[in-house]
Amino acid sequence: MILTLGFVGLVSSAYANCGLEHCPMPDSSVKKASIGVSVALAETSEDSIFSGEMGLQGRIRIAKDWLVGGRVPVHAAVFDESTILGSGNGLLYVHWQTGTPKKGLALGTQIELPIASRSEMGESHWMALPYAQTWLALTVGTVPVETLLETGWAKSLERSDGHDHSHASSPQLNPHTGNEVQSRAEVRAVLPRTTGALTSVWVGAQLGSIVEVDTAQLLLSTGAVVGFKTARHSVQSSLMLPVGEYRRHNYRWQIQVQQYF
Repeated sequence: MILTLGFVGLVSSAYANCGLEHCPMPDSSVKKASIGVSVALAETSEDSIFSGEMGLQGRIRIAKDWLVGGRVPVHAAVFDESTILGSGNGLLYVHWQTGTPKKGLALGTQIELPIASRSEMGESHWMALPYAQTWLALTVGTVPVETLLETGWAKSLERSDGHDHSHASSPQLNPHTGNEVQSRAEVRAVLPRTTGALTSVWVGAQLGSIVEVDTAQLLLSTGAVVGFKTARHSVQSSLMLPVGEYRRHNYRWQIQVQQYF
């Protein structure tokens, strides 16, 4: 079972263009590089905007313990009886890690690039997200279990004017604030596959949250996840739902496909 627990952050809850959901996972399958595509469907709670997102991402190992990567999303949304299409803000990151697939530590920083083609697709500001990550693999009974803990601080690099980006004047597909602390914990039970193309299969549940620093407001969400891996590919799908009255999205579903080199 995968239990994803995000106490303070946008991870799988805030859905800004930067977030812990885009951090590299401690995966022994990643040797030199990987490329991937993600597709997400969501509905904002404030403006009831239904949107779809396709993200193209990639990363490369530049040294034994160092990765660099990036991501560019494309959005389509329906609101006010009209449809809009455009690109969102880009993302670049650098990631350092030490350890083994069974246990380790990672540090990194994401930078959100203000390149969105429309204001609804992304705010016109730079954001930074320094983060820390640790993981541990163990066995519960006869079931291999992998755990992951992440925490980070998403902060606008521009001088704050008190503007709350989760309640911007124009509708936002990725509502967020310019000052949010984030974290996530994930626990998943992996079911090994020794025949066929599959090397492992996993299923589980998720719990996430956000703390908006300026208002001390807390947001919670929960959901489920399933996935599988082959020698050179991985596929994972998740569904997140809000918990409580204060929310940004009514739901968010996402599937990610990656190829490793």
